[in-house]
Amino acid sequence: MLRIRITAILIMSILILLLTSPYSNAEDRYNKIGANENFVYYFDTASMKHVPQNKQLDFIKNPTEILSDGGYIEVWIKLEYTPKGIQDVIERRSKSKLPVEGYEQLSYTLDHWMIKTKDSEYLYLGSVDYGTGGKMLVQYNVPFQLRQWESVIPGSVGEDIHGAVILYQIRWYYKFNDLLKKGG
Repeated sequence: MLRIRITAILIMSILILLLTSPYSNAEDRYNKIGANENFVYYFDTASMKHVPQNKQLDFIKNPTEILSDGGYIEVWIKLEYTPKGIQDVIERRSKSKLPVEGYEQLSYTLDHWMIKTKDSEYLYLGSVDYGTGGKMLVQYNVPFQLRQWESVIPGSVGEDIHGAVILYQIRWYYKFNDLLKKGG
């Protein structure tokens, strides 16, 4: 009888998590971080993935443990361009002798990052540029042998992204912990 009750509580908790998880809510998929003259930037909560280094830590009971763990959060960053941002991208691509065809219709870019939870570092994995209507313009993946962790520059957009993603993950663990307390 106890086993059936535990199983029922576990199933109920999982259903509550799935139905209320910020990762599964399509309406709030992109969480706005900030804006500048070139773009508005967001992170994708639906595809975020926390990969802890220490699998023994209980992030549900103590969410701030994430700050001392050596793991990372994998996340997609969305940049929605302003007209000035589009011009800057076209100029930068032209100077680098990269194709600019279709870039006058540039709408947004999705950057793929890994963010360290303990240190102020990130790893850029690649990006995809999209035009209006969701047409893919270019996809770029950083070759494995060229990938390297970069320090987050204080006061930069990267620092805003790093802080917002980690704070969101901590809040998510607190929310999950609250759900477990209410359901159990």
